[in-house]
Amino acid sequence: MLKRLNYLVLLPVIIMLFTGSGCNLDHRSKKDEGSSSSQTTTDKNSIKYLISSDIDYRNELSEGRYGYNVVSVSGDRENVEYSQYRFMKTGIKEESSETANSNAAISAENGASPTITNSLIITEGTEAFGILSYGIGTNVDISDSVITTRLDSSDGLLSASNGDINAVHVTVETQGNYSSAVYAETGGGAVIDRGSYTTLGKNSPVLHSAASISVMNARLTSKASQAVVIEGRNSAVLENCEINANHNDRNSTDPLHFQAVLIYQPDNDSTITGKSKFSSSGGTLTNSNGDIFFVTNTAADITLENTDIINEDTSGKFLRAEESIWGTSGNNGGKINLNANNQLIQGDIIVDNSSILNFYMTSDSAFSGALNRNNSEGKIYVEISSGSKWVLTGNSYITSLTCQTDSVNLNGYTLYVNGILYVSGTSSSGNAIDFDSSGDSGLIEEEGKE
Repeated sequence: MLKRLNYLVLLPVIIMLFTGSGCNLDHRSKKDEGSSSSQTTTDKNSIKYLISSDIDYRNELSEGRYGYNVVSVSGDRENVEYSQYRFMKTGIKEESSETANSNAAISAENGASPTITNSLIITEGTEAFGILSYGIGTNVDISDSVITTRLDSSDGLLSASNGDINAVHVTVETQGNYSSAVYAETGGGAVIDRGSYTTLGKNSPVLHSAASISVMNARLTSKASQAVVIEGRNSAVLENCEINANHNDRNSTDPLHFQAVLIYQPDNDSTITGKSKFSSSGGTLTNSNGDIFFVTNTAADITLENTDIINEDTSGKFLRAEESIWGTSGNNGGKINLNANNQLIQGDIIVDNSSILNFYMTSDSAFSGALNRNNSEGKIYVEISSGSKWVLTGNSYITSLTCQTDSVNLNGYTLYVNGILYVSGTSSSGNAIDFDSSGDSGLIEEEGKE
């Protein structure tokens, strides 16, 4: 699915400051640059999100050649600042052209630390990023700005090879396919505070983490793709975010199911270790199509706390841990620790015979759903602390259970624990399923009932 060209591996060691056909202009009044109607200045909570017409820029820089940046900043210009600028990147890749090493509105490398404020960034070129932060020690700070990319393979914010990006009160919209609003890869990282991030194309998750992404108080909207994708031993941490996912388009080689959050390992190398990490605290997650979570070919920690999760697709699952197109059959399911803290979870959970789930409910959490209602043979441990509840909505089959006498409401259905019928009102003392990221697993010790 999420195949991408690697434009960054051969970036030049030294990047010269390049402004192309840029020039200083007289004062320019606010104007609409044609950003989509999905960008609005306020939401239902009266939180302001910037649109293009909010940017009162006074200077303009542009570049029309494919393979060149509008602005390139290297370590020797690490403190450069841009305020009230309009950056325009165009340039279409010809069939005979080699893939560009760097093709962005603003590119920072080699320890540079540029600051961008109150600016408008537009790319209308092929494979044209809004901002690229590349290399150890490189850090881009951007605030109170708007970024729009319009063609394929054009991420809004891209951090790579240990580069970092900090964005405060920024609006990003990508309109092409394979164009994430925020993409962190190969040790890079992005920290997002406030703002609106929207993707319109397929295979264009709002957040694509192949490194580390942290987001707080922001709106994240996908119109055709997942809201969040995490690859392998990497993370996405969200706090008080409004997430709206509508994954409804894919390639023929993609997984069969749609989802709001995809957590996977794209490599088939079984020696890769470590866990993916997704957490959401507060805020909302609304899904229009398919499942909420899909975990495949990786081990993952998912932590949810007081997040309002709504699946508008009544046939969608809350969590699906299954084999897929990546990895080796028999060892490429999802291995998950799901931690619910003061969290309501609704919807079925499916764990196939290559997958594992340890499901912990604490601090008055509630789960309304069925676990493996079709007895799909995955290993599942459920631990329900005092005050938390599980209300069954279908027959369920699990491997091990820890609960109080009032933790499980069978609701007219049956629950089997390691093949034994659970009796309503019974306490149980079980054990989590121990697994490492290579897929080896087993019960920590034999389960017993009190």
